Amino acid sequence: MASYKDTLLEFPCAFPLKIMGKAEDEFAQVVLAIVTRHAPDFDGASMEVRASSGATISA
Repeated sequence: MASYKDTLLEFPCAFPLKIMGKAEDEFAQVVLAIVTRHAPDFDGASMEVRASSGATISA
């Protein structure tokens, strides 16, 4: 088993998530509600939403 000093990450740490779904007006709000339910201290201002080239998927 690796010792604490051998780990690559230091906890707590920021860990990026990529969430994809159908491009709809409420996509970001739904994702934010789900994330803050599990991580109440999450800063929604750090979210970025990008549309796919065909504008059918948001990530």
